[in-house]
Amino acid sequence: MKGKLTFFPLGTVCIIAAILSGVAGCSQNGTSAVGASASTAAVMPNTSVQSGPATASNGIRGAAPNDTRPGWMAQLDTIFGWQGKIESANIERFSLIPQIKVTFEEGIQASPPLVLDGYASFEMLPNGNVLLVGELPLLDQENSVVEPVMDRINAGGIIVTALHNHLLSETPSVVYMHFSKAGSAAALAQTVVSAMAASKETYAKDDDSQDSDDTTTLDVKTLTSIVQETPSVVDGVLEYTAEPRVFITEFGYAMPGPMGPESELDFQAAKGGAVAVFEFALTEDQVDPVVRYLRNNHFDVTAVHNHWLLENPRIIFVHANEWGSPAYLAKVGRAVLSMTNQK
Repeated sequence: MKGKLTFFPLGTVCIIAAILSGVAGCSQNGTSAVGASASTAAVMPNTSVQSGPATASNGIRGAAPNDTRPGWMAQLDTIFGWQGKIESANIERFSLIPQIKVTFEEGIQASPPLVLDGYASFEMLPNGNVLLVGELPLLDQENSVVEPVMDRINAGGIIVTALHNHLLSETPSVVYMHFSKAGSAAALAQTVVSAMAASKETYAKDDDSQDSDDTTTLDVKTLTSIVQETPSVVDGVLEYTAEPRVFITEFGYAMPGPMGPESELDFQAAKGGAVAVFEFALTEDQVDPVVRYLRNNHFDVTAVHNHWLLENPRIIFVHANEWGSPAYLAKVGRAVLSMTNQK
């Protein structure tokens, strides 16, 4: 997976948020390394963010709300055709994972959740509207798919905030369309479903709840002891998430980890080891040290870019992958989370 850095424009101004969302103003809170050991990891400068953890009225990431769904969530379930995952009392998240067979250049076939982890998250707001944040993975076929999907998104008033790669050298080539908007829950959900239909892909409907195919041959206990985050397994992919410890807003509304600004460490058993696909949500000052650390530890860095336009503070995502010893890969991922103060 030989990678090149991909940079995308970062800038926009806060006042645009008020115009586009109707908010009076913006928040002021604003595998060459298969046998390597942890001791070979490069020393990274201390880039820890000292801000306190994000806390908001919509609850704590990882809380276990009961599955008594309020009416607006039940309405979303009906529109999508399956039950999303209740992340908190105010947030429901739908996994939008197209069933596309993606192969890395090493010949490793990826389970869809490893690299096609699209989603749509809805956060109930105090004014009765919702904040929608999401992304759709799309086949890059000379815009025959991308443009129709974008047109559906635009027609529903949703803002396309990024369109780009996450990987390099995968087959077939995949691009990712990110979007956000505050408005009516039903109207926004209907627009997303319409865009999904325009992609002409089949989407898994069982990835928001545990079922019989959610297993892995990886040593979950050992990897969890290294990563020190709560594991989840979906269709053979072991996933860990962590959040930047900064308060993040979109359109001036709180945007906690389940809405999108979180880091993901994904592992899939492959060729006697594991393939790791990492995505780190970083503040701007953390990007360069993280990229250097990943390269010094044999990871291919495949994208460096924004996912949104109007978030505060600015969050940049670094995407990277590698194949090798599961424990070594996990140590590299944990090191980045620790050095960027994520939990």
